[in-house]
Amino acid sequence: MRYFVLALVLCGSVDARADAAGAGIPQFIEDTPTVDPHDTGSERYITLGVLTTAVDNTFGLRAQVDALSLGGFSLGAAGTLFGRGVEDLPDLPMFKASAVGYLAYTAPLLANIKLRAQVGYGGMYSIEASDAATAAVTSGAVALTSSSKAYETSTYRIVEGSLLVEARANHDWAFSFGPIVQRTVADAPDTTVMFFVGLAARW
Repeated sequence: MRYFVLALVLCGSVDARADAAGAGIPQFIEDTPTVDPHDTGSERYITLGVLTTAVDNTFGLRAQVDALSLGGFSLGAAGTLFGRGVEDLPDLPMFKASAVGYLAYTAPLLANIKLRAQVGYGGMYSIEASDAATAAVTSGAVALTSSSKAYETSTYRIVEGSLLVEARANHDWAFSFGPIVQRTVADAPDTTVMFFVGLAARW
């Protein structure tokens, strides 16, 4: 008898739910959250792009990699290569390479826009025409050669700061652009202002 009563109760519950659904009454059924199989949960990005300076017709390449990421903060390393060919004096090239370790913080700005502030510290290696060779070429006396007297090599410690806008195309890709400032740590410090445009991929 108990089993017969239990069967009637269960049938009545099923019939009531079916009637409610047919009448358009909303049913409160808990949905199982969906999980993106491609979402690794990582906020680390690899960024590659090009840069230019406001003066001196300088162009270059830059790459940076987030090694660690937690709560909007990221630790990583960046490398920059850039050079210059002076239009009026094509015999006066310049080449610089720098590498820094950085700390970055990324904050949401709009729906798909984020702002990334970054500071770094590292070193720079440069090859530039010597003052004597530059004066000689400028005056038209001689042509600059690749001899050791024509060029000077230097190494510097540098500090770096940047403020980049990241426009997310989707969860894994973003366009990145903004200013980057490098300043040498020396008796006569030199500041270089660059503008960067690149593509960031989450990894």
